[in-house]
Amino acid sequence: AGVFVTGGGLGGIEYGGANVLEAHAVGFDPEFSWNTFAQIDEGKSQATYISYSPELGAFVAAEQELAAAHTCKILVVDGAAKTMKVITSWKLCDAGKDPESTVVRVSPSGDQIASGGAKGLLQLWAYSANPTKTGELKGHDKDITDLAYNPSGELLASAAKDFTVRVWDQKGSELHRLQVNHPKTQQPMIMRTCLFMANEDGSFSLMTGSHGPRGPSIMTVWSLAAGAKVERQKIVDEGAFCSTTFDAAQNYLAVGFLEGDVKIYQADNFKLVQQKQGAHSLSAAALAFITGPEDETQTVCSVSGDYSVHIMKIGKSAGGSRLWVVALVVMVLALLIANVALKLEDHGRDIIIQQNIAKGIEL
Repeated sequence: AGVFVTGGGLGGIEYGGANVLEAHAVGFDPEFSWNTFAQIDEGKSQATYISYSPELGAFVAAEQELAAAHTCKILVVDGAAKTMKVITSWKLCDAGKDPESTVVRVSPSGDQIASGGAKGLLQLWAYSANPTKTGELKGHDKDITDLAYNPSGELLASAAKDFTVRVWDQKGSELHRLQVNHPKTQQPMIMRTCLFMANEDGSFSLMTGSHGPRGPSIMTVWSLAAGAKVERQKIVDEGAFCSTTFDAAQNYLAVGFLEGDVKIYQADNFKLVQQKQGAHSLSAAALAFITGPEDETQTVCSVSGDYSVHIMKIGKSAGGSRLWVVALVVMVLALLIANVALKLEDHGRDIIIQQNIAKGIEL
């Protein structure tokens, strides 16, 4: 039903270990299955962020190598032919001079790529066989945590640890600066995520996710039509979250929390639909949705630094399946990368999978 790409390695960047990118087939015939079918040896470069771009029909990976340049790679994966290859690779920044770029987004037209990293580094690239840097957006002074294009590609939103989400036009001008304050202390909160949402009338809104050091987690929907105005806002949890993602139709919002919980909300009103408390013993660092072929059943996949991947079907009282993980090597928790053996327990059937877990995991 789909393909995952993950990045991982033996020992991580600090240890100079061997690193790999792996492609995995995900199926429902009739039960959930996961099979690794392709691998690329990355040497000392290690993926810090991976996402799928439907505009390019390819995966986008940001990588870094200790004391060397940070790069972006475009990966084409063919599940039928069981192949994965790099079609484009270019340097994002120099190690030791510029901070690493860890978030990458592709514009809806597929001709522009935005990359963001530490100390507010936010760059724009014209995508081609040899991508070129077209601009740098200056304003953030802390790590970039998320990027999002609006449906037309005319606007780019950037979230950062400087307590702001900023909205930019294609000329590089800052149009809006958004901030959410703690409901009790009125201190500014960390802006962790930003996601554009399509409205029924064809317009769009911007959703931001913010939290305090230990919570609460607040989701805010902004109208940008005439200035930045709050349409709705809700405290979805008293704890702090670390990851979010929509399903393809934007009906559901999945949220991963620092305490390891995974919760699913209705996207339009943030009503809690389903949850798995203690899905992971460490933070639920990354999330992805899977749609089964037989119906519109949604399955949420979450990955954690505790060497586990948790599978949860929305609407299933059992709370889904669990992939149990046995560590083979010491994982670099800062990058959430490990080389592990996963044991899938699904309806009484055990499947052993050799898997690399990375910070970025996308369907």
